[in-house]
Amino acid sequence: MKKKLLIVGFATSLFATAAFAVEKFDVSSKEDIQRSIKSMKNDLNEDQAKSLNKAIMFFSMGSPSDFKVMMKIAKLDKIKKETLFLDNIHVLKGLTGEEIIAKYVYAKKELKKAKAVNTKKSNKEK
Repeated sequence: MKKKLLIVGFATSLFATAAFAVEKFDVSSKEDIQRSIKSMKNDLNEDQAKSLNKAIMFFSMGSPSDFKVMMKIAKLDKIKKETLFLDNIHVLKGLTGEEIIAKYVYAKKELKKAKAVNTKKSNKEK
């Protein structure tokens, strides 16, 4: 009886874990990235899904300044732009949709702070 109860308890915990598992961002291949994004969007509301799209674009470019450099490199070295995007997106590996959005919000705040500091320095130098 104890063995049956233990087996039922174990099976129930496995089922509950699988049923409520949250999708983590898989960057193994382009197909895995697309599958992960689609799956994560299913777990988010419409506004969060839009934020997830923005976050993924933001991190795939590296940063706004990195994007310009990346495009120049792609033209000079004839490297596929897609390869550069895939390299940058690895910073999101293993994160959930909500974690990616939170990381994006934080990065945007930090960029805004950095711009404000640079603007103050520029104004002082004048």
